[in-house]
Amino acid sequence: MTGDSHARRTFADRLDELFRTVVTSEGRLYSTRAAAAALAELGCPVSHTHVGKLRRGEADPRRSEMQAFATLFGVSLAYFTQDDDDSEVDRRLARALGDPAIQAVAMRMGEAEMSAAGKAAVAAMVEQVVLLEQAARQRNAPPGGSGNPPGTGD
Repeated sequence: MTGDSHARRTFADRLDELFRTVVTSEGRLYSTRAAAAALAELGCPVSHTHVGKLRRGEADPRRSEMQAFATLFGVSLAYFTQDDDDSEVDRRLARALGDPAIQAVAMRMGEAEMSAAGKAAVAAMVEQVVLLEQAARQRNAPPGGSGNPPGTGD
């Protein structure tokens, strides 16, 4: 897909991607009913039928609905309105923050009011764990294999 065609994704495409990738704090994907209930709690009451229509591109969103969805899924409003190249970070963050363990770490770091040095130390520890796990996967990979666990792709 070229950058030009990729940048033309609709609100419905972007919303559907969030429904398919972001999970609740219980680790489940949002249903249209659960999303409608959560939006109502955010002060944007909509029916689950309307949520489904927005997701399928059968209705146009109001700005207040776009903002409520952005809040619900943990992305900026710009995720729905800007070109894809600029919103890649938002998509990656939404996917990462869908993991309850990552949410817990991020929340704790935010609550602790960590210094820049403390945040850098946590980032360095995360990077070290990533490197250790990559090395372990490579050691356990079959000869001539991709180094990835079966079923995870190359």
